[in-house]
Amino acid sequence: MPALSFVIPIRDHAGVADWPAAMRNLQATAASIAAQTSSSWRCIVVASRHSPLPHLPGKIEVHRLDLPTPAPLPPLANREHRFEAIRADKGRRVLAGILSVAPDNYVMTVDYDDLVSNRLAAFAEAHPAQPGWFVDSGYLYDGSSTLMRLGSGFDELCGTSLIIHADRLVLPPTLEAMHETYLRQWFGSHKFAKRLLAQAGTPLAPLPFPGAIYRVGHADAVSASAAIWRQFRPRRRRVLAQLRLLAQLRLLTPKLRSEYFARP
Repeated sequence: MPALSFVIPIRDHAGVADWPAAMRNLQATAASIAAQTSSSWRCIVVASRHSPLPHLPGKIEVHRLDLPTPAPLPPLANREHRFEAIRADKGRRVLAGILSVAPDNYVMTVDYDDLVSNRLAAFAEAHPAQPGWFVDSGYLYDGSSTLMRLGSGFDELCGTSLIIHADRLVLPPTLEAMHETYLRQWFGSHKFAKRLLAQAGTPLAPLPFPGAIYRVGHADAVSASAAIWRQFRPRRRRVLAQLRLLAQLRLLTPKLRSEYFARP
């Protein structure tokens, strides 16, 4: 029985600006997951039945959904409606993957353009009776030779940031039986579950090491996140704040490549 199940929801290809680039990112994400130092993991990619997928490592499972082609997203000017539509679509895909996970598993939703530490499955295996963890510390990456290390608050930015024991989730018998609001809050977003679990008396703990890399600055980033270099454009920011940002920069070393990118 795997200790940790990763679920990767894939947006319908009709709503993705550059599908080949998105699929290259998915291959990098899948390779990152497949490089876990423990074999106690499972990975489920959830995609629309008609969306073409690239070759993925042999242990990666693909779950196909019959969903209608999504309507165009509301413009960024209507942010809340836009994000509600994104959360509903993502929530259905994430829940479809989680419904096949054993209740004594941990579950982690991984966005298909992010990367994860190869230590996650081993850590979950060594701590079998916890509610779960949030990724407090992680990195931002824009494809360059530089990463930005976030010492805290990573889970506020990135959807690849929660590891939750499946028995803490109230799951319906079928995808169709799930209430829309619960679907969006628990499975379509990373913004709510941490707070809701704390209110229920089963808070998530901070993961004690940088757990993931948030890929930013590309065309299909849902949050329209900016490349790292844009953090240093002239703006009304005090010199001390600029220096703090510079202090967060890290070179992409062989050690980091091995842990997150599955390559030297």
